[in-house]
Amino acid sequence: MQTDDLRDGELWTTNVLDELRQRCPPDNSELMERLQRLEDLINRLAEAQRHSMAPTPVESLFDSRSDILSMIRHLRERWDGLRQEPQTLITPTPVRPRTSLDDMMAKLLRPSHPPAPPHIQPPPAFIPLTFQPDARGSRPRSASPKLLTELPPIPPFTVSLVEPFITNQQQLIS
Repeated sequence: MQTDDLRDGELWTTNVLDELRQRCPPDNSELMERLQRLEDLINRLAEAQRHSMAPTPVESLFDSRSDILSMIRHLRERWDGLRQEPQTLITPTPVRPRTSLDDMMAKLLRPSHPPAPPHIQPPPAFIPLTFQPDARGSRPRSASPKLLTELPPIPPFTVSLVEPFITNQQQLIS
């Protein structure tokens, strides 16, 4: 019984696998094109960033200036220029986080308008109980025994035995 169930399960699994193998793969050309465009954009951004961060060519210290004073003046100008150039820090732009799937589901399941407050019926007005004895007056209570010795005696529990009625002696022997 169990082996038959196992065999049936294996056959079903084999059939499902054969069906999956026979299917042709889905057309992902549009997805591949989009991914290629994204990759190209990222490469262009990385290349642009590399070009902007590339060091500027340093002028040779031994150029056509022959006198030392002009060279010192030139170096001071470059130094002042570097000191005055503001340091640009690349900071991330704050982005509001997307709503999570739980928030989206809660928004979809939330009722469109707030439910009306339920009408709660107040309890009935309190009417105090005023005891008025009956016109007949109080009746005497029956006396109840207080001790076991005051109870009436219990009759003995006995069952009378009835003699069997035998009609035929033959029936008794057989």
